[in-house]
Amino acid sequence: MGRVVTAGLTGVLLGLLPGVLWIVSAFVGLPPDASVAFPVDGLLVLYGGSVAAAYVLALLAVFQTLRLTSDPLVRRTTTAVAVALPLGAVVATAAALGAGLLFSFDASVTMWSALTIVVVLVLASTFAGARRWAHTDR
Repeated sequence: MGRVVTAGLTGVLLGLLPGVLWIVSAFVGLPPDASVAFPVDGLLVLYGGSVAAAYVLALLAVFQTLRLTSDPLVRRTTTAVAVALPLGAVVATAAALGAGLLFSFDASVTMWSALTIVVVLVLASTFAGARRWAHTDR
């Protein structure tokens, strides 16, 4: 189960990394109270592309990790992840919004840390649940 969780989270991270770096680069060197305007259509393309890349890379990472370790449930686990990950992403988004509300979206380090922890835990549970599902579906 640990291999699937680690591989899946790594794939998600690699898929989201270019988009996150692009957004962070827009804020580098600006004062804390500065505001940056992004075109909505550009953000939608960036977010959509990042989400698609995260999904595909997570599936590839899980598939390759299990294949390289000669796991007998490669296809079944990858299929379970393919089905579970979109739902897990929706739950992670809702959980992150809830955590953000607890901090009134104050953009503090504590809030960002809480959001990151919540999202990672929900996604890790999603990958673990998909692996469990693959085992019980035998």
